[in-house]
Amino acid sequence: MHYAGELTPEQFWAVVDDVDDQIRRTFAERPVFTVRGWRGRTILSEWALGDGGGIRSLAFLPADWDGANFDDPDVRPRVGVLTDVEEPRRILAGRLAIEEFVRTHEPPGLFDESPTPDAVVELMVDGAAEPFELWSGGDVVRAAGRVGGVSAVIEAVGHPIEEVELERLHDIDDVLAERRRWIRSQRGGI
Repeated sequence: MHYAGELTPEQFWAVVDDVDDQIRRTFAERPVFTVRGWRGRTILSEWALGDGGGIRSLAFLPADWDGANFDDPDVRPRVGVLTDVEEPRRILAGRLAIEEFVRTHEPPGLFDESPTPDAVVELMVDGAAEPFELWSGGDVVRAAGRVGGVSAVIEAVGHPIEEVELERLHDIDDVLAERRRWIRSQRGGI
């Protein structure tokens, strides 16, 4: 579908319905992980709809968060969980390139691979300890590993990454409902 110009509220929500349906159809293609026991909001932040790869991510935010940008550096605690079919370090390298561009407004050099990790840690995934490489420089602590046939990258700000326990998300509908609430709040309730 292609949409252009001004949309009426009904047309806008029809587009959202269409995207929700596409997400539901592609949901079972590969695992998506949630943070076990997270007491705040869970927002769908990225979802590649095409065939094959592409990042799918959820943002875990404070319960009282009502902003427009999940990546706002002032939002704490915040955890992002990204999954893709790419290798974990390649995903991380792409994230670092985007971060560099946002910070400098200059096109970043190509990042073939992420920097050398600071350590290897074990994080719980679906009740089992799994190895993750850890990068702990700056405000964002990152961990990356292969789990359930996909790569998972965790980005934590203001939350100890060692306390992040992942579990496979089995039903996307609650996440989609929260996304709709967030979109509605950003549109002034319309």
